[in-house]
Amino acid sequence: MCFGDAVRHIHIVAPDAVLQQRCTSRTETFVEEYQACVVHPNEQSARSLAAYADSTFDTESYTSLEIARQIMGLWEK
Repeated sequence: MCFGDAVRHIHIVAPDAVLQQRCTSRTETFVEEYQACVVHPNEQSARSLAAYADSTFDTESYTSLEIARQIMGLWEK
């Protein structure tokens, strides 16, 4: 690790079906926008970074508050 304990890489994920459902629940135009974003090279690169994360959190499994608490716990160690 280049930065020791100064930097933590936290990766937040959700299954594609969950992400798409969240987007479509906002407005119908999000379906096309979501599909375009998923195939964008930046999104593909970002998704590949999960393998390098110190911790990965699935937002289908945890609430935002639970994730925030766990992240703070990582910093407090």
